[in-house]
Amino acid sequence: MGAPIKFDDGVCIFREGERAEATFLLLSGQIEILKKTSDDFIQLELLSPGEVFGQIDVVDSYKRSVTARALGEVLVQVLGPQTSQELRVDEEDAKKQVNSLTDSLKSYGRPLVTADSRKILDEARDKKGVWGLIGGLIARRRNKNRVFQIGIGTLIGDNLGANSERLFKVLNMALELNATIFSNVEQNYGHQNLFENIQNFSLNGRGVLIKKDADLLLFGRVEEISNNLNIHFLSRKMGEDRAGEFLVSDRLPLPANYSELYEKLIVLSVISAIVPRSEASRLMVHANLMSNMDTVEEFDEIIAGVIGDLDKSAVQVCIGNILSTLGSNTGDEKWYNEAEKRYKSATNVNDTDSMEFANASYHYGRLVHMLGERKRSVSLIKSALKNYTDASRILTKNKFPWEWSLLQNRMGTAYYRIDVLEGSIENIKPSVFCFQAALKIISKKVDPIKWSEIKNNLAQTLQIWGDMAGSNETVELAIKCCNEALEVRTRNETPLSWAATQNNLGSAQFLLGRKLRDKNLIEDSLKSLNKALEIYEIYGAKRLAQITTRNLNKSRRQLSGIDSEETNTISLERGAEMLNIGDVDDSARHLTRPMDQKSL
Repeated sequence: MGAPIKFDDGVCIFREGERAEATFLLLSGQIEILKKTSDDFIQLELLSPGEVFGQIDVVDSYKRSVTARALGEVLVQVLGPQTSQELRVDEEDAKKQVNSLTDSLKSYGRPLVTADSRKILDEARDKKGVWGLIGGLIARRRNKNRVFQIGIGTLIGDNLGANSERLFKVLNMALELNATIFSNVEQNYGHQNLFENIQNFSLNGRGVLIKKDADLLLFGRVEEISNNLNIHFLSRKMGEDRAGEFLVSDRLPLPANYSELYEKLIVLSVISAIVPRSEASRLMVHANLMSNMDTVEEFDEIIAGVIGDLDKSAVQVCIGNILSTLGSNTGDEKWYNEAEKRYKSATNVNDTDSMEFANASYHYGRLVHMLGERKRSVSLIKSALKNYTDASRILTKNKFPWEWSLLQNRMGTAYYRIDVLEGSIENIKPSVFCFQAALKIISKKVDPIKWSEIKNNLAQTLQIWGDMAGSNETVELAIKCCNEALEVRTRNETPLSWAATQNNLGSAQFLLGRKLRDKNLIEDSLKSLNKALEIYEIYGAKRLAQITTRNLNKSRRQLSGIDSEETNTISLERGAEMLNIGDVDDSARHLTRPMDQKSL
C-alpha cells in the first residue's frame, strides 16, 4: 500500500462509468456515494472513517456503478486489486471474520486496556476482510480517542460517589468506551425532576449529551435500605423505534456488590443502548458486542440470583435488548428467537400495572411485530397488537406522551397489516384512528422524520377507507397527507421513504382519478409510480419494483380506457406503500445497494 491520499471538498474519488482499478479505505472525513439518474444525482450512502468502498466494482464489473465524492477534506488509503479480491467475501465468510476477530479479542481473557492489547488488535488488523480492517482501525486508536463517549450523570443517593466511580472504572476497562462523570447534571436538573418527570429529563439529558459530545448518558438511583443501584440509559440520538432499542424507562438493577458477570452485563447494555450515528458506528457497536459476548446461557446465572419478579423482568428486558441488537446487526434469527424468550419471560410479573410490565410488553410487541412482518404471520402481529395495548394502558398519553404516540403508530400499522394479510378491511377504521392519535403528539417540528412516516401511514389507510366508503373527500385527504410527507421525505436524502410515499401518492391519485374519470389524475398517478419505480430499481428492491410495475401497467390501462365502463374494476395492489415498521430505513441495510448487486 502506498501513502494515504488527500481529497479536497467536492472532489470525486471516482465517477460512475469509469474503469474500476482500486478499492479505498476512508481514514478521515466523509464521502457521499452518488447515483446518476435521469436528471440529477441522488445520495445512496454517507460514509464515515473506517468504511471500505468501491470493492464490488473492482471484482464484478470493472466499471464504476456509482460516484464517490468528498464532503469536506478527506483522507483515503488506496487498496490494490489483490486486497480488493480479499475483501470480496460472501455472507458466511463475513460471519467467520467476525467470529475470528471476536475469538482473538476473547483469547486475551480480560478487558483490553493494557499496552498488550495493541498486539492482539494488530493481529486482527492483519486478517483478511473488512472486519480485520475494522480491528486494525481499533488498534490504531487505542492510545487516541475511543469511539463511544459515555456520560455518567445523576445517581440519586450515591452521596459518596462510590457507585459512579465503579461504573467509571467498569466502562473504561471496556473496548472503545470512554466514560466520564458529568458532575454538573445533578445540580442542573435536581433530584425530584429526574424521576418525577422522566420525559423532561430526556430532553434535558440530550442537551447535555450534545453539549458534551457524548453518545450515551447513564442516570439512576441507589436504594436507601438495600443500597442496590438502578441505572437508566439515554442515547444522544433518538432511535427509530426498532426492536431492541432501549426505552428511557428501562432499568438495569444491580446488587450493592455486583459480580464481574454483572460488569459484563453493564458493558453489553451500554453498548446496545447506543444509537449509532453512522454505518461505521453501527459496525463498531456490533464488533464490541461480539467481543464481549460469550454465551447466552451465562445470563441465566444472573437471573437465578435476582430477587423479586419486577427486578427479574427488568434484567430480562436488558438482556432481550442486547440479543435483539445482535439480531438486527447480523440478520441471524437465532438472536431474535433468544430475545423473544427473554421478553416473554419479562411479561410474567404479578403487578401488571407496573412500569416493568409496560416496558416488557412494549419490547415484546416490537419484536414479534417485526418477526410477524418477516414471516407474514397474522398470529404474531395480533400478539404484537395485544402487547401494545397492554403497554399503552400504563404508558399513557398524559404521563408518557412520546411512548404512547409511538405505540399508537405501531398499533395502527398492526391493524393495517392484519387486514392486508387476511384480505380484509375490518381494521381500517381503528388503524386510521391510531395514526391520527399519534399525530396529536408527534409533530413536524418535534420529529419531522417520524411525523412524515406516520403521515404516509395515515395516507395509506385513508385511501382504502375512502375507496371503501366511496368518499372522494377521504381520498383527497390521503393525497394531502402524502404531499405533506414529501415535504420531509426527499429524493436525495431519504430515497426509499420518498419512493414509498410516491407509490402511496400514485395509488391515491389512481383511485380518485378512476372515480372521477379524470385523465389528469391518472397521468399524475403514472408520474408518481414511475418516480417510485426508479428508486426501487436503483436499490435492487425487486419485490417493490415488481408490484409498482404491475400497478403502472394498470394505470396505463385505466388511462387508455378512461371512457370505457369496464376500467372501473381495475384496482392497484396493496402492500407496497407502507414500509414495514422498524424493519426498513434509508440506509437500505435490508436492501441491495447498487454497489452490491446481489439478488434480495
